[in-house]
Amino acid sequence: VLTSWRAILNSPSGQIAFFKPDVYEMERWILAHTRPSELFFAATDSRLYFTLALRNPTPLAWVTASDYTRPEYVAAAVRDLESSHARFVLWSTDPTLTGGLSGAGDNLGPLRRYLRSRYRLVKTFDSDFELWQRDLSADAPITAGGPH
Repeated sequence: VLTSWRAILNSPSGQIAFFKPDVYEMERWILAHTRPSELFFAATDSRLYFTLALRNPTPLAWVTASDYTRPEYVAAAVRDLESSHARFVLWSTDPTLTGGLSGAGDNLGPLRRYLRSRYRLVKTFDSDFELWQRDLSADAPITAGGPH
């Protein structure tokens, strides 16, 4: 279906033309809520690092729910997200990545558990992505004896 809808976004890397409103809205929102050089993990959309001038805190350009994404890289991504305290993670709502349809070779379990324990869902986009923001209360040190 050919559409006449289009939009331009002024990003740190220059003007970007969009022909899909849902993708434009996602990138516009992320641009408005981040700053250039900010640490940001885009689990399945590595082009955002260039277009929005964001930095990936992990060794992974993207993740897959297959053996392509090795367990040692998943462990490194979790360590790097924890040490960097990256504020946002962009995750796909694809059932294979959320764990709903995981199969043989899916090594993302530790990353999914980490995401749910340290981040909270703040935005869902029509483009099949969701944005998770670091939960600062999860960073509070645990004290002996618990809360008072």
